[in-house]
Amino acid sequence: NSKVDGATWEDVAAVLAHLSKPASNYVRLKYEPMNDYAYKRWYAKTLASTAKYVLSMRDRNGSLVCEEWPVGKLMALVHLAVDVDIHPHICDQCKGRGNALVVGKLENCTVCGGTGKRKITHAYCAKRLGVTSPAYTQLWKRRHDVIQSALTEWERELHSLLKMHL
Repeated sequence: NSKVDGATWEDVAAVLAHLSKPASNYVRLKYEPMNDYAYKRWYAKTLASTAKYVLSMRDRNGSLVCEEWPVGKLMALVHLAVDVDIHPHICDQCKGRGNALVVGKLENCTVCGGTGKRKITHAYCAKRLGVTSPAYTQLWKRRHDVIQSALTEWERELHSLLKMHL
């Protein structure tokens, strides 16, 4: 996907220097058209910079957010969050269109809610992390959400800069 809100890759590239390093790596991975070799290189850079960023995150009290996270699970969570965000699963019902023809009328897909993306279940996340669904829900979901929030913030940062640039 090389377009963001109608912006071209060239528009995105013009604002990269104004993003933080982890945000810039993430944006390049997500939006820059690239060959397999370059993709693997940027994927590794994105995982490393995202993990480093998450390790430095602090809560409202100034405590490290992931102080007691096992490093192996942290990397698995980073992989999961980046993969789910960069490669959204296409909805089986609408085939990614977000809508379907119902009795001759175009309506939002009821399975994905019009996003075109299949919902990622706790069971899927648990399997990717090698934990049980209850363990994922009780312990790892909150941690996954922390990483996902960083990716969402970087996306917002990009959109904000693009609005100023365009």
